[in-house]
Amino acid sequence: MSRLLSHCAIFRSPPGAAPRINIVNITPGAVGRGIFTAQPEAIKKNAESWRVSAGLSALPHEPAQTTDTPKKPKQKANLKQEKPMQSIQFKNNSTTSRRGTIPPLETSNPTSAPRTRHSLLLAIATLGLTLMFNLAAAHAQGPRPSRFNLVPASDPIAACLPNAAATVAVFPREDIRGVDTLDLHAEGLRPNTTFAVFLTEMPVPPFGAVQYIGDFTTNAAGRGSVRVDAIIDEAFAFNNITGVRTDLNHIVFWFADPNDDEDCVPGSAPTHFDGDGEAGVAAMSSKNFLPDAPLL
Repeated sequence: MSRLLSHCAIFRSPPGAAPRINIVNITPGAVGRGIFTAQPEAIKKNAESWRVSAGLSALPHEPAQTTDTPKKPKQKANLKQEKPMQSIQFKNNSTTSRRGTIPPLETSNPTSAPRTRHSLLLAIATLGLTLMFNLAAAHAQGPRPSRFNLVPASDPIAACLPNAAATVAVFPREDIRGVDTLDLHAEGLRPNTTFAVFLTEMPVPPFGAVQYIGDFTTNAAGRGSVRVDAIIDEAFAFNNITGVRTDLNHIVFWFADPNDDEDCVPGSAPTHFDGDGEAGVAAMSSKNFLPDAPLL
């Protein structure tokens, strides 16, 4: 059996020439069948640093014999290079890096102090104007209004008009406008009926001194209202002959027409509580405040 001998050799090239590697396959009694040349690009570093290993091929029944050249342990290149620290800039001027969040650096802004001072002065001025306007508005409105309810002036009226109700609001504005304002809203009354409104000394007969201040007419649903600008909180009647002053601290309103109360109080005598001197019975009053009065 013939044996094939493989041999690889490196020949030193003359100075200035490219290194060459010759590989020769040799069989006993035969000449080399091929020579292969590698170019410098296939050679790492220089030709003298190459290590060559040769192996002998054995017969089929013989184990292969190899000659290994001891290899030095390779040192891994330090591929972990120090990368530059990356940072992300946020809108609040803080910097976040791989090592954590770095608080924003304090920088001096020459225009920040004047702007802050300007904002502070503007806020103080605005607050001052707001307080002034509120005080002026409170003075213009005067004291808070007094509100109270009226009730049917008698039992026959309460039975005839079970849903009758009236609310009075008095706005004290005499010190500002020279007069107060009285708002009266009523419902549950006889529809399309006129009523005469009075300030009175008492809310029940004989009513005492009175002052006629206005009238109103209900709609088809029995609702009506009136607004009166007059001296209400300090209203009084004065008898110049006797020198007696009488405060008018109650409110009563009458049927302005004596015929309009016939459904509730049939056959009632006319009264004098209207501009033409003829009226019906009292419809609603502030008698629910007795022995006190709502306009004290």
